[in-house]
Amino acid sequence: MLHARHDKIDLPVIRPVVTRVERNAGRCQSGGGITVAPVPKGMEEGSLFGLNILGLAIYLRFTHGI
Repeated sequence: MLHARHDKIDLPVIRPVVTRVERNAGRCQSGGGITVAPVPKGMEEGSLFGLNILGLAIYLRFTHGI
């Protein structure tokens, strides 16, 4: 005969994944022009936040009014 049953539900700890891009620039010694390293695809300037954080923020805002 079952006497008792207990459950505990928890979420795992959320840890951010931060990817930093550092771009170098170089000056041509003969012509004086400056060349800047290209930005990797998906890391263009703009919002600091990825799609997962954006989706969570929209969900919390419109579903829970936070």
